[in-house]
Amino acid sequence: MTRERLQRQRLISIALAESAIHSQADVVKVLKEHGIRVTQATASRDLEELGAVRGKGIDGRMIYQLPSSPPPTFGARTLEIKSNGQILVVKTAPGAAQLVASRIDSAKISGIMGTIAGDDTIFIALAKPSFTGRVSKSVIELVDETMGRGKRKLSKRKVRK
Repeated sequence: MTRERLQRQRLISIALAESAIHSQADVVKVLKEHGIRVTQATASRDLEELGAVRGKGIDGRMIYQLPSSPPPTFGARTLEIKSNGQILVVKTAPGAAQLVASRIDSAKISGIMGTIAGDDTIFIALAKPSFTGRVSKSVIELVDETMGRGKRKLSKRKVRK
């Protein structure tokens, strides 16, 4: 990890602990106040690497927060996958859907047209209903690889219709 990234992430961690950061634009602004110019994409990557998740603040507005314990693995964030044909619905731990969807998008799994993430639910739009099984398996394998299990042992997670 570069010295610049470490410095950015240290500043972001302090800002998250000391003030309400509502958006990635807020992160860019905080860093700019410290003489560090970054794009929204860089702020997004830094937040993801820190394990920051969006949750409700004291006033009920959504803010970025760092977990009080080490961030759970990607797999621990994914609880259930269901399908209705052309849409997969992935249930996650509260506040984890955006991170999980980002990892799915980054994996560029063939057959996925796009993802939409809420707080604890992800919709995955499939190009064809026939892709359901293959894409579900790929998502499960992604979860298992991220948990360090690799392809040696497939998760016992089931896709329910």
